[in-house]
Amino acid sequence: TKIGFFVEYSYLCEDVIFLNMKIKVFIAALLAVILTAGCADIRRLEDLKIESVEVESISPIGLRGLQLTLSVTVDNPGAQVSLSEIYGVLEHSGKVLGEVAVVPFVIQGKQTGTYTLNADLTLGKEATVLDLGRLLGKDALEEMTVDASARLKIRKGPSRRIEIEDVPLKKLIDAVK
Repeated sequence: TKIGFFVEYSYLCEDVIFLNMKIKVFIAALLAVILTAGCADIRRLEDLKIESVEVESISPIGLRGLQLTLSVTVDNPGAQVSLSEIYGVLEHSGKVLGEVAVVPFVIQGKQTGTYTLNADLTLGKEATVLDLGRLLGKDALEEMTVDASARLKIRKGPSRRIEIEDVPLKKLIDAVK
């Protein structure tokens, strides 16, 4: 079974629950930045809020990846927002720890809704599960940075590519809390 993978290999990660929480926070922070970066000119988009993020399922992809299914509740008082080409990279001291790609999705306008997001999380070539588990501790968050990009489209208007680079992970986590 899929859960058997974590039971059998739980020694690879000191605390699977802690890692799941950090994955949720990372995805929520990534989505929060993508949804609000570079869009101050679009009325009320800055009011968009991520209410909650729940990990619905985690499935291993080989030894270096995870497929995540997340349930994300978003309060969107503004127009419909379409997101595609969503991609993020987590780095520590110039070393890529992991990459995340999220399947495109649409946030309906003028409502609070819960959306199912599918994402693939892949460890960087030089990173291991143990590295990731150790580095997601409190002290290492100060040194981690996130690069992210996505294509954003408001209603039926033109889409625009938004990107962020070298944003401290700690800052993103604090913004989501």
